[in-house]
Amino acid sequence: MEADIREIQNSIVGESDKKKKSDLLNWLSFKISDIDSSRALEVSREALRLSQEIDYKHGIGNSFLQIGHVYSELSKYDEGRNYLLDSLEIFKETGDKESQIKALTLIGANNFEDKRYEAALRYYMEGLEIARNIKHKSMQGDILNNIGQTYMDLNNKEIALEYYLKSLEALDREEDKSPKIDVLINLGRLYMSLKNYNKALDYLEEALYIGEKAPVSEKLHIVYLVMTEYFESQGEFKKALYYYKKYHFSEKEAQTEDLQNKINIISMEFKIEKAQKEAEIYRLKNVELKEKSKELKEINKRLIGEIEERKKAQDESEFFSIHDPLTAMYNRTYFERESRILSAVGFKSLGVIFCDIDSLKLVNDTFGHSVGDELIVLISQILKTCVKDEDKIIRMGGDEFIILLPSISQEKIEEICESINKVISDTHLKNINLPVSASIGAAIGDGVDVCIEELVRQADDNMYKQKIFKREVANEQIIESIINNFKNKDYTLYIHGMRVAEMATTLGKVLGFNDSRIQDLSMASIYHDIGKVRKKDSACECRRHSELGYRIAKTSSYLKNCADWILQHHEYWNGTGYPFNLKGEEIAIEAQIIGISDFYDRVINNIGLAKEDAIEEIKRQSGIRFNPSLVSNFVCVVKAGEIKESF
Repeated sequence: MEADIREIQNSIVGESDKKKKSDLLNWLSFKISDIDSSRALEVSREALRLSQEIDYKHGIGNSFLQIGHVYSELSKYDEGRNYLLDSLEIFKETGDKESQIKALTLIGANNFEDKRYEAALRYYMEGLEIARNIKHKSMQGDILNNIGQTYMDLNNKEIALEYYLKSLEALDREEDKSPKIDVLINLGRLYMSLKNYNKALDYLEEALYIGEKAPVSEKLHIVYLVMTEYFESQGEFKKALYYYKKYHFSEKEAQTEDLQNKINIISMEFKIEKAQKEAEIYRLKNVELKEKSKELKEINKRLIGEIEERKKAQDESEFFSIHDPLTAMYNRTYFERESRILSAVGFKSLGVIFCDIDSLKLVNDTFGHSVGDELIVLISQILKTCVKDEDKIIRMGGDEFIILLPSISQEKIEEICESINKVISDTHLKNINLPVSASIGAAIGDGVDVCIEELVRQADDNMYKQKIFKREVANEQIIESIINNFKNKDYTLYIHGMRVAEMATTLGKVLGFNDSRIQDLSMASIYHDIGKVRKKDSACECRRHSELGYRIAKTSSYLKNCADWILQHHEYWNGTGYPFNLKGEEIAIEAQIIGISDFYDRVINNIGLAKEDAIEEIKRQSGIRFNPSLVSNFVCVVKAGEIKESF
């Protein structure tokens, strides 16, 4: 770094072209900003002066960017933000996409440090969109990492993890390893906070390997510090002390380098100032007039920008006060306001359609709320295609929509209901992995005899009649979709279930089960892992799959008889299993059979144990995980060759 600074300073002294000199000054300011912020500001202001003299837009933008960055580093967030926003406007004028991304990233970082998280995310997302459009992977990676850090500060660790992993993917092939080390450190700290120490150590060791191999000295001491924190949290104090010493030594080296850089900067800047002094005297008067003119233009431009920004913010605030943020349809606040108006002025004729999405809770529980949100948006768009622009679609909340249709006939409202039902039915047929179903009811009246609340109640009653009629069909469609997803997307789990069913039914026959019981046992074994259809990263969520599987099975007409067995198949004989810590004979014998068959198949086909070793492992778990009597029967069946280990 010292050599880089000296080379830039030498280039500045001999440079007569004002554009190039301005660029070099801004580059020098960037290099020294972490060492001497006051000097960095002086250098950037000199670069700004030169750029304004020749109306060099790119140089002006870079100077604003660097000045804003330094002010932000000094915790002067408002001043820094103003300069950064000015730089963004200039880069938008010049069409420089990469510089726009840099400005948006720094504005986001400024807001993040100032605890203005919503604004930070807004600017980061805008920068990310541009970076994706121009396919700039390293910039995408940096911004994704910043978004992850913002969600960590908001304590939303699940979303933070998602963005950190996306950042790591974007930076994977980049030559500059410094940003990748930042992401790996953040992932390590995130998993430490989740107490997933194995994952944390994996990422920290990768950061250490890259840092020591590169080497990336300005990042390495941070890695050493986080490794110290990790081993201290694990109680491995000897390793913690080892990394702390390495951290202390690398930090000391960095401080020595910074001190030498400061001395070199002061020495070289003295030479630069001396060389520039004579030229400065001759241009001062002319520059002063130009600067005042530019300053007035900039002030005027800034004021116009502020007015436009405030108007935009006001428009957005007004929009979302009466609109649902997910679907952009009207919300309950609008409905209540519209109801008061209609009640006050009366209405000649008014139709109301009440729409309720079928089995939304089941969709959320099985596929996740993000899929549930997609379904809500899809239904809202279907409703929009079936009505006129002047009709009002309102999302009342959750799974409920209301449509207000002024001046409509009974014949027309029935036609609209038929149209909605048909589009929903057609959409359902096209979405084999997610059933699209909703119940609707309608009512119509005039403002003389019927109030709007009464019309809504009537439409709700009519909708509910339809929902009662089709509830079981809707639930079965959901279950069918879950099973299709399980078979197609989780094929490995499905084949595992088939093997478990083969073993379980063989053991069931040995125990004297009748054909009906064997059939139920087979179905429960095939789908015992169906709760894993909803993917989750955390171990806690993974352990809940038997509960989710139980809820799915209870809803299915042909799995409900064996739902309890799916729920209990991870319970242990000694009472240490989950989800309810059932013990001994409290656990259904069918669940015990599924549990021992599942265990045997996993150690054979996932871990790769030989048949004899797998049997020994089963025996070791006798009385702990498994019923001793069942273990004896299972071992006999395996040794007799009545069970297939794979197919």
